[in-house]
Amino acid sequence: MRLFAALAAFAVALPAWPYERTRVGQNGPFLYWATRGHSFQIDSRGTPDVTDGSAFDAVRKSYATWAAVTCSDLMFQEEPPAATDRQIGYVQGGTNHNLVLWRTKSCAAAVPSGDACQTQGGCNNKYDCWDGDSKAIATTTTTSRTSTGEILDADTELNDVGFPFTTVDGPPCPAGGPFSGCVAFDVQNTMTHEAGHTLGLGHSTDLNATMYAFAPSGQTSKRTLGQDDIDGICFIYPKGGPTETGSGSSSAGPTVPFPKPGGGCASAGAASWAALLGAAALWRSSRGRRSRRPRAPGQTSLQDEAPGGDEREQGRGQRKLAHQREDRLIPEQGGGSDDGADEADREERRLAPGDRDGILPLASS
Repeated sequence: MRLFAALAAFAVALPAWPYERTRVGQNGPFLYWATRGHSFQIDSRGTPDVTDGSAFDAVRKSYATWAAVTCSDLMFQEEPPAATDRQIGYVQGGTNHNLVLWRTKSCAAAVPSGDACQTQGGCNNKYDCWDGDSKAIATTTTTSRTSTGEILDADTELNDVGFPFTTVDGPPCPAGGPFSGCVAFDVQNTMTHEAGHTLGLGHSTDLNATMYAFAPSGQTSKRTLGQDDIDGICFIYPKGGPTETGSGSSSAGPTVPFPKPGGGCASAGAASWAALLGAAALWRSSRGRRSRRPRAPGQTSLQDEAPGGDEREQGRGQRKLAHQREDRLIPEQGGGSDDGADEADREERRLAPGDRDGILPLASS
């Protein structure tokens, strides 16, 4: 019993899981930009939910939030909003734009039965429709080199089929609407999260982090970065230092606050140092084995990979690009381009089509 109590106290003292970095596939290199930040372009069609231009300003503020972190030196140059081709993914040998756009129709309704894109992918580009999880607010698709994790392109789609987007500061909208003059699914809240994915950050399990995977209707707190988000971005892109390309989500292991030997009370029946150290080793071991983005119990999470994503593309072996989709930001229910890469380099290095990442909505209880 005393050993159990000691181990329980030890568990309470353990630090929270740190920020996560996204990898190529499950165990490949970590994603990063060779440049400090990237350009972005908003498709001028915008969203029918907000027609006064404030949705575009909200996207700009989202990127500005990451640029304002003082221990890093990120910059995000905006290409003027334009009527783009609305194509998500990397164009090898062409000009790439890190797009931000809203999808206003569902692929489930827009795609004819039997179309090849239903099994091969790409329905979102072919029919300009939302083909992501219907419960996801938004999703970001990154394209990176499989050998290094260097990001070449990052595009964000927002799900205007399933969610009403707003830009005001408050109050929260009532369930079921109306959605005028109140906060439903806040553009800046959503895009600050998605911008973190474009930079190579995955989902944090810190509930106070912008990179936490769930967002309720009415939330605006993700507009402001948490310390976990700041720690992650400054580890990858430290101000004045080299970009961290190959280490894990932290440059050092967690600090475990053991009592000093000889300090405090001890008895023959107390838990031994060996037992506590063994518990620490088991904790570290389990942390090393845990999935990149653990699913919260009872929640539909963004951690699910898009069907037929990275494994399907890489399995073909002939493709230079494999477009993975990062996890999505989801509401809980219930109560850049790389135009300078030369062709020779592209032939030598396979390019990984990125994961999808995104955000899910949390529901009021």
